[in-house]
Amino acid sequence: MFGDLMGMMGKLQETQKKVAETKKRLDTVLIDEQSNDGLLKVTITANRELKSVAVADALLEDREQLEDYLVLVLNKAIARAGEINQTELDAVAKADLPMIPGMEDLFK
Repeated sequence: MFGDLMGMMGKLQETQKKVAETKKRLDTVLIDEQSNDGLLKVTITANRELKSVAVADALLEDREQLEDYLVLVLNKAIARAGEINQTELDAVAKADLPMIPGMEDLFK
């Protein structure tokens, strides 16, 4: 029994290391999103860090429209990044650990 517990702890530490490595790698995964008309473009990482924003001159003339575009495009990019992030982290956790009831959220 003790050996099983030690093996499980070792597996847990190994998985935590892989999760940390995956999170670091996700900093390099870039997601580009833009408005339907291409007037606003953003790039974020899969860890949801904003890297760039490009605004067409036409949007600079209408503050309200620019604000609306920023909200819509950033929310789309953040949603895509969240999906990629979750898929990658779930894959690491599921590949290395048996699912133990109550531990599903351990690596989020």
